[in-house]
Amino acid sequence: MFSRQTISGLALATALAMPAASIAQSACWSPENVSAAHIHAYKTMMLVTALQCRSRVPETLEGYNAFVRARGVWLGEQEARLRAHHTHERGVTAGLIAASSYETTLGNRFAAYDPDWRDCRAMVDEIAYAASTSPEEIARMGSVLVSPGV
Repeated sequence: MFSRQTISGLALATALAMPAASIAQSACWSPENVSAAHIHAYKTMMLVTALQCRSRVPETLEGYNAFVRARGVWLGEQEARLRAHHTHERGVTAGLIAASSYETTLGNRFAAYDPDWRDCRAMVDEIAYAASTSPEEIARMGSVLVSPGV
C-alpha cells in the first residue's frame, strides 16, 4: 500500500491548493457524485504519479495500465457520473468545460508533488492494491486526497 509519507505528501500538496469548501458546504453534491469525485481523484493521482515515475520505476505505468484495463468499465461509469454532475449543474457546454477544468486542475495539483524513487516503488503496490480492492475502498482512499467543489 502507498506509504503514509507519500499519501500525506500528496494530500498536503493537494490540500494546499484546494479551496476550503467542504463537501458538506456543497449541498448540490449527492453521495454518489461525491464518491465518483473521490474515485476520479484517486485514479488521477495514480495516473499522474505513474507518469512521473515511469522512468525511475517502469512498473508503475505498467501497473496503472493493468488497473485501467481491469476496472475500465467501472472507471468510465464514475467519470460519466462526474461529467453528468457538472452538466446537470451548468448545462451541457458549460458543464463539459467545468468537468474538463476540474480534471486539469486536479491533475496539475497532483503533478506539483514530486515523488522520489521510494514513492514510486510504493505506488506499484498501491496500484496493485487498487486493482484488487473494493470500489468503496477506492472511494475512501480518494476521499483522503480531495473534496469535490473545485
